[in-house]
Amino acid sequence: MPTPEQYDVVVLGSGEAGKYIAWTQAKKGKRAVVIERKYIGGSCPNIACLPSKNIIHSAKIASYFTRSEEFGITKDNWQIHMAGVQDRKRDREITKTRTKIQRAAPRARPPHHG
Repeated sequence: MPTPEQYDVVVLGSGEAGKYIAWTQAKKGKRAVVIERKYIGGSCPNIACLPSKNIIHSAKIASYFTRSEEFGITKDNWQIHMAGVQDRKRDREITKTRTKIQRAAPRARPPHHG
């Protein structure tokens, strides 16, 4: 049976508030742990804010493209592939954000699954 660990601060959720509370307490010398059920970084970078902004950005580009003749650009038979929009969100934005959060966490250790 694993040995129980002692912490000064236990934070539930790794969203904006959770990660900063844990980081701040850890910098003050407290032993802090963040417990995250599903998404590192919380819902904003994973399923809410950033994914929505990515889709809005793609829609803006599509809007410019539909108006391309105003800018002297001609186009033939173009399409929007939502799978590509979603892949960009997942592969580029979410992965980049999760990696940044994980690298920034002081004294971080891999999650314990047990």
